[in-house]
Amino acid sequence: MTTEQIDKCYEEIAQQIIEMIPEEWSTVKLYAESWPGYSTVYFYYDPVSNTQPILNLDIPDLFSVDPDDFILQKRQLRRTVLNLQQMFSEQEMETWTNFTFILNHDGTFKAEYGYEDLTELDPGEKREAWKAKYRIE
Repeated sequence: MTTEQIDKCYEEIAQQIIEMIPEEWSTVKLYAESWPGYSTVYFYYDPVSNTQPILNLDIPDLFSVDPDDFILQKRQLRRTVLNLQQMFSEQEMETWTNFTFILNHDGTFKAEYGYEDLTELDPGEKREAWKAKYRIE
């Protein structure tokens, strides 16, 4: 796996997120979790016009976006994130179980990987711990 391949995947993730958000935003915090038989990908973004972060799953309810198109975009984002994980596996690198991608409106970003076993933890507790760590209120 080359740095170029990883950078390309990061760019795809960023572009897909940007296309899903129907308003001006300042920061996006994406969380992904995956192991055999399970995966989840979601993000929160900070709208410029509001102080409350918005969960991507709430976008179709809050804005006039086509729900079917949104589902397709959400699936494509998930596939791209899981493709990143597959790159690690194919290169026999330690495969992450969770991934956080923080994207700023100016295009800068930060990627963090976790490798702990998450299979026995409660999904709601994991989400709340992640939100607390990244100051999503």
